[in-house]
Amino acid sequence: KIDVSKAGEVKLDGKVYGPSDLEMKFKSMASEANQPEIHLRPDGQSSYESISGVMAAAQRQGLTKIGIVGNEKYF
Repeated sequence: KIDVSKAGEVKLDGKVYGPSDLEMKFKSMASEANQPEIHLRPDGQSSYESISGVMAAAQRQGLTKIGIVGNEKYF
């Protein structure tokens, strides 16, 4: 589970990650035999740039199972 706050802070399983640390974590996750699913949970007021940055970092490192959860609040 990845939470993105209104301020752009990124938490993976409750731990705050900066951009370079997040890339390293994603690289490690991508190397696992069974890649974990990424459940991205953005705050309703987080910026598009923050959310897309996390998704792009995951994709750059080879993660393919990425989904946004809680997006029903936007409709």
